[in-house]
Amino acid sequence: MDKQVLDPKKVKQKWLSKKASTRGRKDKTGAPIEFLLSFEDYYKLYNDYGKYPSLSYVLCRKDDLGHYEVGNVFVDYFMNNLTSAYGKTTDLDNKINKYCEETGYKRRIVRKMLERNELVL
Repeated sequence: MDKQVLDPKKVKQKWLSKKASTRGRKDKTGAPIEFLLSFEDYYKLYNDYGKYPSLSYVLCRKDDLGHYEVGNVFVDYFMNNLTSAYGKTTDLDNKINKYCEETGYKRRIVRKMLERNELVL
């Protein structure tokens, strides 16, 4: 299977939006967050990942600390970013996130399926 090459015009709009939405934000320690990624760096991150910037695939900072800059950012499925921010990084949490990404099910639905023994991960 050939790797998808992303359209730079579509990615540029998301880069501009992310850059604007970062202004005024603070990390979990209260330190200001700066967006220091050039468009080329941002594009390379998403192109290497093979997905367009979206609600499902987001730009993450290591440990939710520091700036958006090369060496401190990566692209990941939004649910992985969200659950790690809340400290839910158990093996089961990771399996649930992977199942949600593959199927499109919401996390709460998958948890209910597990509780009712309708699903085994």
